[in-house]
Amino acid sequence: MRQTFLIRMGVILALTPVVALVVTGRDEPPKKEPPKKTDRIDPNARSVGDLAKDPKILAEVEEVKKLKVFTDLKTTLPKYTGKVNENEVTFYVVEGDISLSEDQLAGYVKVRLDYQKRKDEREKLRAKLGLSEEEAERAGLGLSFAPALSLARPTFGAKPKLWPEGAELTYCVLKNTFLGANANANYNKVVKTMQEAAKDWSSVCNIRFTYLPQHDNANVSWPGEPPAGVTFVVREWQQPAQWDAYAFFPHDPTYLRHIRIRTTWYNIGGVNPKGVLTHELGHALGFSHEFVRSDAPPMACANGQLGGPSPYILTSYDPNSVMQYPNCDGFTNVQLKLTNYDIAGAIKAYGTPPQPKLGPADFAFPKGRGLPKGSFIEVEP
Repeated sequence: MRQTFLIRMGVILALTPVVALVVTGRDEPPKKEPPKKTDRIDPNARSVGDLAKDPKILAEVEEVKKLKVFTDLKTTLPKYTGKVNENEVTFYVVEGDISLSEDQLAGYVKVRLDYQKRKDEREKLRAKLGLSEEEAERAGLGLSFAPALSLARPTFGAKPKLWPEGAELTYCVLKNTFLGANANANYNKVVKTMQEAAKDWSSVCNIRFTYLPQHDNANVSWPGEPPAGVTFVVREWQQPAQWDAYAFFPHDPTYLRHIRIRTTWYNIGGVNPKGVLTHELGHALGFSHEFVRSDAPPMACANGQLGGPSPYILTSYDPNSVMQYPNCDGFTNVQLKLTNYDIAGAIKAYGTPPQPKLGPADFAFPKGRGLPKGSFIEVEP
C-alpha cells in the first residue's frame, strides 16, 4: 500500500517560527539568556518617572552636577524648555534624539564615568600582568559589553524597564499639532507611516501597537500627559533641533511619552522615512543606540556622547542595526530595516510574536480546481 502526503506550501510557511529569520544569511548570534534583571511596567499606568529616590543616589546626582565634565557637556548640548506641573524644566538632547532632564543627564554621565573608571583600572591591571587583550579576556578581565538593541537604564543603580511580553501599546496622532499649508497631507503621511513602522516591530516580537484615531483631536502640550487609555502620542514638532524625530523610553514619566516628528522628516534624504520611525519606536521599546556600545569601534559615530555600557548582552555588535545612525562607520542599511540581529534582540526582550490561528480554509484547495501538479509526494511504505 502506498501512503500519500499532501504538503501545502502556505501551511508550511504559516507554521514556520519567525525566529528562523534570525539566522537567514548571517551567522547565528551568540546564544544569550534573555534579560532577567529588568522591571516590566504597565503601559497604561501613570508615572512621574523612575529616577531613583534613594537619598544616597540623589546625593550622588548632586555631586555629578559639580563636575567639570558635566558642566562642560551641558554647554555643548542642544536644549529646550518645557513646563512640568507648572514648573519650567530644561531638557538636554544627547545622542541626537534623546531628551534628558538635568537629573537624568547627571545619571547618564555617572554611568559612563563609572564605566570609564573600571575600564582604566582593567587596562592598568592588564599592562601590569603583561597580558594581551585576548589573554585578558580569557583571564576574566573583560568588560561587559552593551548589546545590540541595548536596554536603556533610567539612571545608575536602577534596572532597565521593559513593557510586559504581549503588551498592547496604544497611541494617537495629534492632528492639531500639524501646521502649514500641507498640514492635512502631513498628518495623513504620519498616520500611515507610523502604522507601517509599528508593524516592523510587532511582526517580529510579542508586542502590539494599536492606533486610536478617536483621540487624534486631543489637546496635549509637550511635555504633557497622553489622553486616558493612550500609552503615547505622536506629534509634529516645531522646535529647532538636530535630528528628524525624537522618542522616549519606557522608564520616562508619562508626560514625556511623545514621539515628536520635525518638519524636516517629510523631505528627509539619504534614508527611508519609515525607518526613522522604526528607530524611534525602538527607543519606545527600551532599546538604546548601537553606537554607544562599549565594543563599538572608536569614534564609530560623530553623534556619540560619552559612550559607555548597557547592562545586558543580547547579540553581537551590528553596524547596520536599525538603532544605528546613518553617519556611523560601516553603516549601509539606508532603508533602516530591522536586521537579523535586531530581530534576535527584540525576541530576547519580548519573545516571539503569536502564531496565526489556522482554520479549515488554510487547508482547502481553491474551489473548482483539482490538486495542482507537484502538490503531493508519494512515499513507499
